[in-house]
Amino acid sequence: MMSTATNRTTTPPNNLEAEKTVLGALLIDPDVILKVLPILSASDFYDPVYRVVFEACTKLHDDRQPLDFVTVANELKSDAKIESLGGSAFLANLAESVPTASNAASYARIVHQKSLQRALIAVGQRISKLGYEEGSDSAELVERSHLEVLSLSHAADQSAPETLADISVRRYDQVAELQSGNNPAALRSVKTGFSNIDYYFNGLAAGSLTVIAARPSMGKTSLAVNMAMNAATGERKNVLFFSLEMAKEEISDRITASLLGVSTWQMQKGDMTDEQVGQLGAVIDTVSDLPLFIDDDPDSTISNIRAKAIRHQLEHGLDLLIVDYLQLIEPPPGKSRENRVQEVSAISRGLKKLAKELHAPVIALSQLSRAVENRPKCIPHLADLRDSGTIEQDADNVLMLWREGYYEEDCDQPDRTTVFIRKNRQGPTAAPELVFDQEKMSFSPLDRSHSDSGSD
Repeated sequence: MMSTATNRTTTPPNNLEAEKTVLGALLIDPDVILKVLPILSASDFYDPVYRVVFEACTKLHDDRQPLDFVTVANELKSDAKIESLGGSAFLANLAESVPTASNAASYARIVHQKSLQRALIAVGQRISKLGYEEGSDSAELVERSHLEVLSLSHAADQSAPETLADISVRRYDQVAELQSGNNPAALRSVKTGFSNIDYYFNGLAAGSLTVIAARPSMGKTSLAVNMAMNAATGERKNVLFFSLEMAKEEISDRITASLLGVSTWQMQKGDMTDEQVGQLGAVIDTVSDLPLFIDDDPDSTISNIRAKAIRHQLEHGLDLLIVDYLQLIEPPPGKSRENRVQEVSAISRGLKKLAKELHAPVIALSQLSRAVENRPKCIPHLADLRDSGTIEQDADNVLMLWREGYYEEDCDQPDRTTVFIRKNRQGPTAAPELVFDQEKMSFSPLDRSHSDSGSD
């Protein structure tokens, strides 16, 4: 009994009967390969002989060759192991054991599931070995552990094509829900809290990448913090804010000071009235239960951001990810340094992939180049995005902040800020306006009627 139990626990998970059935189905119906290829790869097979047979089948398919007993046997004729098992007779036996090929996809999923279980065991063993490494930084070891688990979760995420009919029917139901207005949750997006901006986007869609760009000190961090607070308070959305430039205490102080109605500078130097100090506890109570998380980890690699975002989503849920800001994200460690344009291009692509992986909107702040200041009025355009031309390609939405008072202190409305919507994948471009309170580092709509209408 002890020996049986030991064997059961040490034999890696597998289902040889399912592996055999998949191969037999391929041999009796070559079209089956179109059903199993999105599910299986050769590495999923536990039996090395079955793995070799599957590799031969996929190679014939890739080479646009017919898939049958003769072609597969010919492909395997140099394999001594297959020949020792009987060659063509071995393949015929595989086919004879399968009465029908109709359930091949179901058996393929079983094979894939067992492969993932074996991979999970292997990941656990590799993570265990990391714990014994001497001289390695603990934070680095933890990140490597995260990446091991994330690579496995990515392998488990199968995305298969859908017919246009299936997609259209699902979308019809969703649009009908939206049109009825009876279910606000049907709008699977996150609102920024600025109605004259949300008017053009109908909220930020799941899987979208929105870039907010501006020159330094124009207020892009303040706008992102406002949007984070609006999402967390108004809709109780779970927000994760990666601050790569400012400490999390600075972000917290901005939020607290704004709610108190004082400047951050006043609060930080203790220059508040007794009444304002008395309100401080109430303000902290107000924000204490908000689902807003701030991370200022100095490890600003895209892999670390991805690992933390996915872990946060698993532990708390994640409706909105904000990264401040894109040019401070570092390329992966250990890789040769490319030129800066290529690095930023890789980072923007990584953020877009992360948005799709999280199925949540991502807001990334970005610097604008100095070139914007070489033209009349300094109004920004897409070409002014700093370090990369691919940011505008990867982003679904691009918002650019411009304020006349930034350049001309004596203008009539120094706090009036135009938000140029330079790219909107699902809607029109426009130029809604906000008011920037420079003392409180906070934005508000220009006026009530303008906010409600959604007009420029």
